[in-house]
Amino acid sequence: RTVRATRAPEPFASLPPRSPMSLASTSPLSPTPRAWTAALIAGLLALAVYAWGAAPWPQPGDSAELAAVGSVGGVAHPSGYPTFTLLANAVTPWLPGRPTHRVALLGAACGAASVALLAMLLAELGVAWGTCLAGALLFGMAFTPWWSAIRVEVYALGLTLALFALWRTLVARRTLALTDGLLAAFAMGLALTVHLSFALLLAWAGLLMLTRAAQRGALTPVRAGLALALLLLGLSPYLSLLAPLMRPGPTNYAHTIVEPLGAQFGITPERWAQVGERLHFMLSGPDTRPRALWDHLPTAWGNLTLAFSRHALFDVGPFAWCMALAGAVVLWRRDRALTGLLVGAGLATPVLASLITDGALLLLFMMTTTIAVAMLASVALESLAPRLPRAVPVALVIAGMLVPHALRMQALAAPAGPAWRTPVVEGPPMVRTLVPSFRDERAALDRTLAELAATPESSLVIAKWEPYSMLMYLQAAEGVRRDLTLDPWYDAHLVRVAQWQRTHDLRTRPIVVVDSIPTLVTRMTAPEVVRPTHERALWIVRDSLRTD
Repeated sequence: RTVRATRAPEPFASLPPRSPMSLASTSPLSPTPRAWTAALIAGLLALAVYAWGAAPWPQPGDSAELAAVGSVGGVAHPSGYPTFTLLANAVTPWLPGRPTHRVALLGAACGAASVALLAMLLAELGVAWGTCLAGALLFGMAFTPWWSAIRVEVYALGLTLALFALWRTLVARRTLALTDGLLAAFAMGLALTVHLSFALLLAWAGLLMLTRAAQRGALTPVRAGLALALLLLGLSPYLSLLAPLMRPGPTNYAHTIVEPLGAQFGITPERWAQVGERLHFMLSGPDTRPRALWDHLPTAWGNLTLAFSRHALFDVGPFAWCMALAGAVVLWRRDRALTGLLVGAGLATPVLASLITDGALLLLFMMTTTIAVAMLASVALESLAPRLPRAVPVALVIAGMLVPHALRMQALAAPAGPAWRTPVVEGPPMVRTLVPSFRDERAALDRTLAELAATPESSLVIAKWEPYSMLMYLQAAEGVRRDLTLDPWYDAHLVRVAQWQRTHDLRTRPIVVVDSIPTLVTRMTAPEVVRPTHERALWIVRDSLRTD
């Protein structure tokens, strides 16, 4: 007998593509059992840590609004986040705890899934299972993915769907199988229903897939049409916004924010009665539209340098960035197109985002950069693996990723200094622990409950977004103080104040303004000022406000 010698495939080994006519989804480079094991271990570790630190109490701003919408349904702020809402409404009734904690646990599960998917992406590159585990932990320990997994937000789900779409697109690029391509197209569309910060990464990956398919003769008009149909199907959750948009209610952002009688955003009552106008408002987001900085490039450049500095110091850390630079060189020798995807999208996404946003929002757009850094750093670790004991890559990652968290704690302890040394997050509260956690953050809830206790019965309560969102969550999701009428204040809402005064006796149903809103304070005569906590005051108005 002839005994055939075998050896393990080298990392990043290139195998011939599957026949373009094949419809099967199994390929010669399908993930090995060890790769699946690495993904499972990384995901379970992340789930344990994220679930432990997930916020059990509502947090102000978008987080409280999303907790309410995720619990009872409705439409969140633009772009409405339909996939987040549908998933949360389906899953949270089966989870323990108060409504906001259930939605936070869903975010922890999504964050853990994104860590596992990062391991699967590395396996698709041919990285050995030990380095897959190390790379997944590097990604999961980065601050922004960790932060998004323990706070009620859409970003953890967005990361999960984006990484799944990227994984399946790279698989389809390799196999050229019809089912792989269609799944990748559907996953891309679905990912875009959560957050658009990954659009460039996914579009670039899709272009690489189509280019290879065209080069191998696998891109036919029929296949292209099917892929387009699946992409549109992935976008279909936006259709679920149509009915809720037309229903009034506290968890319908369009209903609570827009006042057509006040010509808010130039919208008239006639236009606002049309579902198309409301859907256009949600997709274009005039209320949450980022700043336009393309007319002031020095400001955009300054924001961009701040974001990269903070990312290198407090998010992935210097170790990951240095390893990523080395990994880009290694991967370039094996797959230039894939290297261009990771480096190009990782750098271009924040550059483009700097033209429309800044601050902590820009760091959220840099999660594409975090994906690229984690993958490239893992490639560098893989090139070192043959000369290191098996456990060393994981140990190096854990030690290296403790550095940005330590730097963040040091910066918070001594806040004075240049802006690039100041950590920022999208919304309060700031994470002030070495291991990110919101498990003890209930200050916003205690403050809001104290304010509600001091609010007269059946009042019209007017507040800016952060206090309003807390009030709305407690009322809609937990049934607290349903006697109150809530309003998120905009100057165009003055017509609502006038209508309230015409239809209610202010002596028994007063107007309560949370904190000092200058537009309203100057219209008051002899208000009663109550300070339930030292942070904010309530202005109680029992005489008519001037609304002319």
